[in-house]
Amino acid sequence: MKKLGKAIFSNLSWKILSEKEEGETATVEVEITNKDFATIIDNFKQRIVKAAFGGESIDEAKTQEYLLDEINNAEIENVTNTHIIIVEKQDGKWEVSETNDIINMLLPGFIEAINSLS
Repeated sequence: MKKLGKAIFSNLSWKILSEKEEGETATVEVEITNKDFATIIDNFKQRIVKAAFGGESIDEAKTQEYLLDEINNAEIENVTNTHIIIVEKQDGKWEVSETNDIINMLLPGFIEAINSLS
């Protein structure tokens, strides 16, 4: 599982484009780049279905192996998106206040791909 976590963020990079502070709140425009997780999940899904129809037994270890293979697939391109993040000062520290879309910011296409599995 540690390999999986490390692989998920191995291509993650970001650049702060601008920031605007207003008292205890700040708006940060950030450009985030990571692998295209919509493609990763789609490839993973196809691989699982193919294996299952081929009579292969799919356990948790095999599932993680397939997912790790797709995350490390060099053919999957990176995606770069620009996002606005709202942060608030809490106990003297800046904290992200809106985390609803943070997964999709860090893992582009992940939420949509997971929702398509339902």
